[in-house]
Amino acid sequence: QDLLKTFYKRKFAPMGKLDDFILFFSLIHHSLTLSLGLPTILRYRTLSTLHWICFELQAVAAVSVFIGEYTKILDVSKRDQLSRFIILSWVSFIMMLITRVFHWVYLVGEFIFVWYNDKAWGFLGIGSPFLLLFSFFNFAMVIKPMYGRLQKFTKVAAEHKSLPPDASEKMRSKSVRNLHLAASQVVDTTHLLNEEIVSHFVRRKVDRSQSMPAPAFKRMSMARGAKSLFLTRSLGGSQVFDFLAELEREREVKEE
Repeated sequence: QDLLKTFYKRKFAPMGKLDDFILFFSLIHHSLTLSLGLPTILRYRTLSTLHWICFELQAVAAVSVFIGEYTKILDVSKRDQLSRFIILSWVSFIMMLITRVFHWVYLVGEFIFVWYNDKAWGFLGIGSPFLLLFSFFNFAMVIKPMYGRLQKFTKVAAEHKSLPPDASEKMRSKSVRNLHLAASQVVDTTHLLNEEIVSHFVRRKVDRSQSMPAPAFKRMSMARGAKSLFLTRSLGGSQVFDFLAELEREREVKEE
């Protein structure tokens, strides 16, 4: 099902078509599941290490996704919901850090040791490099970007909370907008994960003949920002238009 959805996005999606490397990465991921995952389950189905790996990859990820979906409906411009957003997001990160880094390294080492003792050279030769590669993926593509986005949001939230009571309406509006933008980056994990993968492994070539003038680029950036906020429910429909109007007013002031 996931592969069919990936091929559909690659071939027919009108917007946001997948990069070739994303398609390749998806194929490798599912091929590895069939070639290594199933044989491992059949041979080591009673091994507690395997049970722990499956539990942490599936259950903890499901909890993290649930937290992410719930935080999408929170209005971070309200103090109580902002605090809830921060607490839940950090809880999700800590769970991922423990299960995808600390305990993961222990489980991988234990599994490699089991293969070595059993003289399962096929599993050891094929599985060890992929487990090490997945360990790199956990840290570089999941944990590190997730921490960076949370750190940025926490900083923006602290700046928003520290606004003086006599702050101007323009300053408050700008602070709320920055808060919503930072929140949308925290919850929009799928798109950002794809960007992380592409940025690490794909060198993009810029075609100057297809470049846009600065004003057009600004308008497109505004539209993309509003779309991202709307899709992640960080802002309501009317607030999206307020967001665009505020950006347009700032642009006009700068041009004057």
